[in-house]
Amino acid sequence: MTGVFKPTSFDADQVQRLTDTTSAGTLSSFSALPREDGLTDFSVSCDSWRRGAGLVQYERTEGSTVLVKMIGGNGLGNVITSEYRVEL
Repeated sequence: MTGVFKPTSFDADQVQRLTDTTSAGTLSSFSALPREDGLTDFSVSCDSWRRGAGLVQYERTEGSTVLVKMIGGNGLGNVITSEYRVEL
């Protein structure tokens, strides 16, 4: 999985914990590199993702609560969407 986050909203440890909640296995690598525009690129590797996640959005709601939205598939051509909340 690759993505971008705003370091004023999340830090790298929080992003790593969030990607771990999206993983169906164990994360094998995680890296975060600052960009010139003030955002941070991240990359994470895992054997498999929950519900075949292909697109994931992490949205801070209230306090330390984050809404996780996923769009994925079951390998049979069916699109699966799911949402859940996690505490950082």
